[in-house]
Amino acid sequence: RQNAQKCLKLYLKAEPRATADFFLALQSLPEFLREHAVVSPHVRKVLDSKVSKRFPTMILMMDFYFLMLIVVFYRLAIYEGVKRRYGENKDRDKKDNPDTVTYQYLIILFVGGSYFLLREAVQMISLAFQGQFKDWVFDLTNILDVMFIVVVFFWSIVMQTDTFYGGDSEFFRVGTAFSTSIIWM
Repeated sequence: RQNAQKCLKLYLKAEPRATADFFLALQSLPEFLREHAVVSPHVRKVLDSKVSKRFPTMILMMDFYFLMLIVVFYRLAIYEGVKRRYGENKDRDKKDNPDTVTYQYLIILFVGGSYFLLREAVQMISLAFQGQFKDWVFDLTNILDVMFIVVVFFWSIVMQTDTFYGGDSEFFRVGTAFSTSIIWM
């Protein structure tokens, strides 16, 4: 371990050019070497310059905005859906006043879900071209991201159509409560 750390230290002192292959090699290092690489002055300087660029910062800000939009509007859509199913008019004629949620909430959910779907697709394609698709498949963060996207689209469609589960209000209540916990992850 010490010899590998010394070799890495010498390599990083030479300040190699920061290319995509350089970052890929850093990511594929064993954990004990990655810890030493990240604290080296050259790697910190390169990472600081990459992170401070506008495009990665914009992507992170968009992630935050879309996530907040989904969290807020998902909660509002669920509240309206539960109120329509369990509220004071629950015995009404379903043709005149269906259990579906208004489209304003659902449009925001579909747009936010589409943003995250596009982002995951770009990440998958990028890693596939680098020959690292297996890393994407077995990464827990990506599994949670895909679960998040599926939950947002599935429940948005259920709230829009009100036909998937045959109008069973208990299924809707339990399913949306469980799915809220996935969205908050």
